[in-house]
Amino acid sequence: MRWRAALCIFLKLGLAHAEEVRFKAFISSVPPESLYPFHNSDGITSNHLNQIFETLVAVDNDGRLAPLLATSWKWADDSTLEVKLREGVKFHNGEPFDSRAVKFTFDIFVDPRHPVKNRQYAESIAAVEVVDRYTVRFKTREKDSFLIDRLATVGHIIPPEYFGRVGEKEFSQKPIGTGPFQFESSDFKTKMTLRKNQNYWGGTSDLDVLELDYLPDYNAAVSLFKQGKLNFISHVPGVHTKSLMGIQGVSLAKKLSFHSLMMIVNSMKANS
Repeated sequence: MRWRAALCIFLKLGLAHAEEVRFKAFISSVPPESLYPFHNSDGITSNHLNQIFETLVAVDNDGRLAPLLATSWKWADDSTLEVKLREGVKFHNGEPFDSRAVKFTFDIFVDPRHPVKNRQYAESIAAVEVVDRYTVRFKTREKDSFLIDRLATVGHIIPPEYFGRVGEKEFSQKPIGTGPFQFESSDFKTKMTLRKNQNYWGGTSDLDVLELDYLPDYNAAVSLFKQGKLNFISHVPGVHTKSLMGIQGVSLAKKLSFHSLMMIVNSMKANS
């Protein structure tokens, strides 16, 4: 696993007024087909999920593991990871977040009868046990020191009551999580609209509405950005950075991100 610099560019917003603040962003030409976390196997979908849902832990800007829905964790023994959960958190529909939600989520994750695209990230989990309302224990099949690190990537916690009522199909189109933004609407073709979670445990965003536009390509995105009709472009190609940096109020951000490198060695002898 290597670190790679990912570039994004954004237009600074004036937030000192009472009207609704809308933030229009371009992160992908292709919208996700589903917002059901267990269908996720790519970084673009994760960008969407991480606004709506939360995992137990996160990776901060310095690459260190940080608390999210979990506040602390420890290995009770070689096959038992005990996790303390954040108290007072609610899902977007008011349903409480607690040990039951964590167990419900990971019971789906580890059940082979349920299709899960990224199951390999937590395949060492044998079961999740509820200790009390805000404590769970992950029982593993073998020693897995990096399990807590991988839980920063998978295990977006879902609300058991809502999911049980609407089922997988409706949930994938109308998701509910604990994240800083909640799903408002999408045609899953051209646009998705998220609205800030007014009851977010981590404090509310300065942005009222986050609008994700699915444009044909970076040329279209850059054109709208230059017209002031787009506020943010993720993973900006180097060919566009110079022209964009010439715009007043524009900032370029560089962030380290995980990137896997693949090398294929040709061992075949060349024809003489």
